[in-house]
Amino acid sequence: MTGSRPPSTRSARRCSELDWWVFAEGSGFEAREYLARFLEEGAAAAAAGFGEPAKPVLVDFSLASVPEVLAAIGARIELVDVAPPAEVPGWVQAVLDQNDAGFRDFAEASRPLVLHAAYYLGASFVTSYPVLRWDIGREDRPEVRQPVVTGFGSGNDMPVLAVAEAALQAGDPGAAVREWRHAVWVG
Repeated sequence: MTGSRPPSTRSARRCSELDWWVFAEGSGFEAREYLARFLEEGAAAAAAGFGEPAKPVLVDFSLASVPEVLAAIGARIELVDVAPPAEVPGWVQAVLDQNDAGFRDFAEASRPLVLHAAYYLGASFVTSYPVLRWDIGREDRPEVRQPVVTGFGSGNDMPVLAVAEAALQAGDPGAAVREWRHAVWVG
């Protein structure tokens, strides 16, 4: 069989209805459709102040604005405790238990905000550096078919969903800008 895989019948109508299967199992066509929706909905959310009519987040898509915008979005995000993955070794769980730590994830209602943060992070890099552009993750990378910013001189692609999640969970959105700014080689 030489044809492409048929498109999956599982498709979210909106990006906020994120289901990670589209990246792991979906087709390249589905991933490009998702990227188009992600960009369209992200731009609309940014134009609307990220859904906070009483106190809209003002955006200018500069890298200097990313920490403040992500912090404002992050202030509305809820993290919840979740059960450890089945493959976590017992010794890891024991260390976490000793330190009153555990596994946390974003509450389902916070997922759209994480997507907004990911969009703003990526769009700010693309706006700031004309050598960068939006694409989907390559087949040989962990971020396969996910929205990424590509064109970095380092050869790496920025997996905006993972970078935004890490920045929001760590509470230091500026770290993402500092780290990825070094990956851009403008020559």
